[in-house]
Amino acid sequence: MKKITLVALIIFQVVVSYGADIDTLVVFSDAMKKKILSLIVIPDEYENESTFASAVMLLHGYGGNYLDWKKHANLDSIADESNFIIICPDGSTNSWYLDSPVDLNSQYETYFIKELIPQLREKYLIDQLAITGLSMGGHGALYLALRNPGTFNAVGSMSGGVDLTYSTKKWEISQKLGSYEQFPNRWHENSIVSMVKTLKGISFPIMIDCGHAKGKTAGNMVEIAFKTLEKLGCNKYKEGVKIDSKGHRFVQTGWITIFETYGSEEEVYDDYLS
Repeated sequence: MKKITLVALIIFQVVVSYGADIDTLVVFSDAMKKKILSLIVIPDEYENESTFASAVMLLHGYGGNYLDWKKHANLDSIADESNFIIICPDGSTNSWYLDSPVDLNSQYETYFIKELIPQLREKYLIDQLAITGLSMGGHGALYLALRNPGTFNAVGSMSGGVDLTYSTKKWEISQKLGSYEQFPNRWHENSIVSMVKTLKGISFPIMIDCGHAKGKTAGNMVEIAFKTLEKLGCNKYKEGVKIDSKGHRFVQTGWITIFETYGSEEEVYDDYLS
């Protein structure tokens, strides 16, 4: 059985010519009755006709769109060097990657799981799929993976919002869940900290990365998640934490977390974190 793990790829600028192709995939969502774009970066050595592919899905943060990752990272060189497809889907500026009970035009869990991913697997012959994201996208990656076991082979989160109730007046979350005062259960049920029980017994690797600069909240949020994990006895996942000293934005931390085939499920991430 193939195993998936996490590798950190340093984001840096070099003057090199890469052969990766960049495609724009348009998928019509029946759930939302609209066309949604995704940026697809295809490595130079990929052969659609004969080769099953590994891919990583990068989710953007709040206020962003499917072009965000391309603006900040040399995705074509990363795709060529690692030889897997990079998928940057559009999650709207404030969808939080969930099916909104308030806004019927924001059904993004359904879109990703039932509409986008099946088309990606068929079109690009993807048999190994990992997911990660920044901020709102970090929440989205964990949210989609934990709620849909068997869909992803690995999951990562960069400065993800693991507790939506941390601030009930920001980031337009109330537009998707209703006000916290009226619907507190919705806020808690859709927060990652309320889903950690599902981590027990999972077979795919998890990586949570977060900045911890003074005055920043991101580090506190990831600590909340892992204190909860420890209470549940999931101590091994603590080895998948990377705390840096830069803060929330991945352009400050200087790297992104993505995945490729790993040797053994028993191997921990100490070599990756060292």
